[in-house]
Amino acid sequence: MSTLAPVRRQILVNTTPLRAFEVWTAQLASWWPFASHSVYGEGSTATFIDGRLIESGPDGSTCSWGTVTTWQPGERLEMTWHPGHDEDVATTVDVRFEPAPNDQTLVTLTHTGWENRADATSARDDYSTGWPVVMGRFVDLLGGSAA
Repeated sequence: MSTLAPVRRQILVNTTPLRAFEVWTAQLASWWPFASHSVYGEGSTATFIDGRLIESGPDGSTCSWGTVTTWQPGERLEMTWHPGHDEDVATTVDVRFEPAPNDQTLVTLTHTGWENRADATSARDDYSTGWPVVMGRFVDLLGGSAA
């Protein structure tokens, strides 16, 4: 099986790397577009609990989106990624937070591991269009722009 290229997106946000990391992780529920980009849809929320990102649906149902593999506040978050799927088909999401000029932070998201999915090409295509929406909401909250 051939390896598909990573999905890579960059944005600049108007805050420090530590604050950007905190908003990405501790305040995810305040900016993530759950209505369009979640397992349970409108009314859902997600929280990091015991090293996993857990979505909770409006009816109390829960599912794991992935497991944290690297947690470096203000620098990097890496995790397996499998919302709505079993962990054996997980991909990897790596988010880096780097200081940028003008008191901004460059946020770089790299999504890899498509070969783990039977629907690798369509999954990659979906995330290639989905991550800009998600990251756009993050920019909307903190201010900034596409890098």
